[in-house]
Amino acid sequence: GWFDTFGVPLVAGRDLSDHDRAGALRVAIVNQAFARKFAQDKSPIGRTITLYPRTPRTLGPIEMVGVVGDAVYSSLGGETPPTFYVPLAQFDYLGELGIRSINLEVRSRGASPESLTRSITTVVGGINSQLSLTFQPLPTQVSDSLIQERLSARLSACFGVLGLLLAALGLYGVTT
Repeated sequence: GWFDTFGVPLVAGRDLSDHDRAGALRVAIVNQAFARKFAQDKSPIGRTITLYPRTPRTLGPIEMVGVVGDAVYSSLGGETPPTFYVPLAQFDYLGELGIRSINLEVRSRGASPESLTRSITTVVGGINSQLSLTFQPLPTQVSDSLIQERLSARLSACFGVLGLLLAALGLYGVTT
């Protein structure tokens, strides 16, 4: 339900399910950018990928079972990178995938997500009390991702005002 939660459309194939767990055939869902780059206009569904193919930690085969639309994650500007999604239940530990942290995204109906922080902390703490949690609302994440664009806009505005001031001083000097 992750893709539905974030409004990312399933373009082809199937979503991840409870059957995609440890011991089952490893599966992945790829985004359209991944499909364009690596499948060269052919359907990636049913094809396999191998992670770290020439290293001792080879992971594969992982069968591609679905394609989803491209989504924005880290920057609102630029192209969407090729991305694949795997069910974490199929891997023994996150280091196997090279993952050092996880973002847990929560969407609520009615109540604000901030009001759920205590419940989430209790549930996650019951699973593993060693985990460290930080909470950041989506509007704050979006605002933080736009810091560089805001700085560029402010600098441009300052230079525009400075140029206007210099032009006004130049006109004043010529007319007097």
